[in-house]
Amino acid sequence: MKSNPFRFAPLALGFALVTSEAFADASAATLAATECRADLMTVESQGRGATFDDTAVKEELSKADCERDDVYCVDATGYPVPGESRDPGLKPGQALTIKLFGPTRCVNVLNVGTDVKQSNVSLFPQEAAAQRALPRDATVPPPEIQLLAKATVTPSATTDAVTVVVSRTDVPLSLEGITLTVTPGLYYLDVGLLAAFAPNFERVSTSRAPGSEEQFIREERSIRPAAAIALSYFPFGQYSVPRFTGYHGLGFQIGIGGDLARIGDEFYMGLAWEPVPGAGISSGLALLTMQRLQPGYPSGTLVNPNDVPKDEFLGPRFYFGFSLNTQVFQTVLQLGEKARVPN
Repeated sequence: MKSNPFRFAPLALGFALVTSEAFADASAATLAATECRADLMTVESQGRGATFDDTAVKEELSKADCERDDVYCVDATGYPVPGESRDPGLKPGQALTIKLFGPTRCVNVLNVGTDVKQSNVSLFPQEAAAQRALPRDATVPPPEIQLLAKATVTPSATTDAVTVVVSRTDVPLSLEGITLTVTPGLYYLDVGLLAAFAPNFERVSTSRAPGSEEQFIREERSIRPAAAIALSYFPFGQYSVPRFTGYHGLGFQIGIGGDLARIGDEFYMGLAWEPVPGAGISSGLALLTMQRLQPGYPSGTLVNPNDVPKDEFLGPRFYFGFSLNTQVFQTVLQLGEKARVPN
């Protein structure tokens, strides 16, 4: 959650957009806006902390359940009311109700939401600059503070952040407030398919000698591809939606060969990194069952094809590979949702 300086003044100055002709109409909406602006400037002059430290105001905040995890209380700046410093920790599918507090005379003048329709904070008249700061006047009583409006937002799996927006109800003016980051769910374990490649793999090959039933034998070294079943553990967790942080998605991997009938023939232990949920790369140490010629039988020796002199052994080799698990399908669906062109 990012902090931001106090911004009552820009919103209050927006009331100057109401022209002199509108004041001449003496409409109820114009009068309400003028009174609301005066109270906002009084709050700025006397200090937000002092205004919201009042016992009656604290009771209003308590009645509004501002301490609940699914409620977030802001003032007319669009930022948390004084004393509200927690991060609500928004997660996809979790509803959050944002409640706007301000002077009583701002009822039906200010509203709160999470969708910026228009941001005109840079279009204030220059002649209003002199009214940015009002002199402190101890004779002016602090305005009564109450709940003005509320809005409920439920982030989806593709929502990255939610911005609080305080807007006018009488003119198309809105002010962006605090931005709350949506934290997707984390998972720490996943099981998937590992495509592993092990260089310097040893095996014994045979080839039939021309005009003979015997075969030549030789030792070969190659890069061995294999399919394995891998379990990955992420000590820092991995987000369930694509979000790069540098350390989420880093973890450890262990695996066994995909041929369960020969489950003791190959093992994998290494480090894994998932740049996107469900799809990762890994490398480490593999223990593989390999072959070598028995002593006294050099490569090129002719032997009976039914009696090849070779031994099997379990030896260490470096491996690198790529892994996929079921989370990758969810990631593809979420990326497709983000890429969809709105109607």
